[in-house]
Amino acid sequence: MKLSTLRKPLQNDKGGILIIALLMLIILTLLGIAATDTTNVEIQVAANDKIYKEAFYNADSGVFYAVAKGSILVPSHGAAPSFTQVNPPDLPSNVTLYYRDVTAGPPRQIEVRSVGTAQGGGTASIVAGIEFVTSGKQQGPGNLSSY
Repeated sequence: MKLSTLRKPLQNDKGGILIIALLMLIILTLLGIAATDTTNVEIQVAANDKIYKEAFYNADSGVFYAVAKGSILVPSHGAAPSFTQVNPPDLPSNVTLYYRDVTAGPPRQIEVRSVGTAQGGGTASIVAGIEFVTSGKQQGPGNLSSY
């Protein structure tokens, strides 16, 4: 058997490179589609996280507002089982405050519920306890502590 007859079928490989190139293009296209889908999901997760954080910080600012205002913000009604909404004029519109007296005192203890909202439909709620410590005759922002 001649060596040239064994090589003859191997000389007809002109279309092999085309098939390999097409397979590589298919693989790269699939990788690009997967990367695009992953990027879109990550963008949605980041947007949701931003909305949640904005709502949480708005609710947190409501708690700080209630602590700063003290008993001026929440009149005493005695211990109550449900929350009462309070609407001070200088409170931002994306924060809603509720309070309820836990004990009439002394020392007076209240729970403040602050609900913060964010654009995009995010809502966060924080419940905090405040205890008013009476020193002298005035209860004000400087005479309270949180529990």
